[in-house]
Amino acid sequence: MISIHFEKEQDCLVFFSAIVKYMSLYHSVGFHGDVQCQDNQLITIDCADHIHYNESLRPLLASLFVHYLIATKEESWLRDIVRDMFYFEEEEEQQQIVSIARSLLDNKRNIGRTNLHFQREDFIYRAFLESLEHDSAFYYEAFLTFRLREYFEQLVVYVEKAIDEYYLEQEYQTLVEQLRNFILKTKERSEAIHVVYGEEVRFYDKTYRHMKREELLFYLEEELVFEKGLRIEEMVISPLVSLVPGKVYMYANDFDIGVIHTMQAIFQERLTLLPLASFRYAEID
Repeated sequence: MISIHFEKEQDCLVFFSAIVKYMSLYHSVGFHGDVQCQDNQLITIDCADHIHYNESLRPLLASLFVHYLIATKEESWLRDIVRDMFYFEEEEEQQQIVSIARSLLDNKRNIGRTNLHFQREDFIYRAFLESLEHDSAFYYEAFLTFRLREYFEQLVVYVEKAIDEYYLEQEYQTLVEQLRNFILKTKERSEAIHVVYGEEVRFYDKTYRHMKREELLFYLEEELVFEKGLRIEEMVISPLVSLVPGKVYMYANDFDIGVIHTMQAIFQERLTLLPLASFRYAEID
């Protein structure tokens, strides 16, 4: 028999319900054991078959604990770190940083080259699995306090990275707003510009004349450079904003990319997106 102790009744009741649900669900494939809840703070599982417990019930319990912990504890722990270790007091800032941290933990955020390789589910699962031995007493709150030190340390690392990403996003939004305001307040220099976003980026004026590198450099406003460190041939946003077009026609195969999202934010109703195949090159390029 294993006894699982909780300090909070809510944790006990939710976990008991989950165990009963999955025991019933997998009963047809051989899951068995007597599960009882006492005083809404203690769950006992009586399973005399040690092999069945270690090969079936124990992994199930560990998996349930992993999902429950991440769903109920992780966000509040991240928020505590953001507030108490990095001193972000505004709730909106806290929420944005926590959201970024969780997306990093879930590998849902592409931030390029990074050293973040912590698989928290695997780590937490192994920690629970080691502690949920047959014929033992397991104390949930004590486990959270003493067995998850490495996990907490990794949460701090992810919060640090999330804060970096948060500041980058703030800088990005500020720059986008500056460029948008420049477009709105500056007299048009070009009636229309066609941007072909294929294997390379090409700019064409309203007559479909190819605008060469030297011409783009001539119009380029240094203070408006958005793509730091790129050659003029690789830039899209900076030369386009510098040309202050009344209309922008963007030709591409994929519109769900960062550069196009940025163009939409800057040029708004001035921008028209078109499939790459719809662009017709001038006879003389």
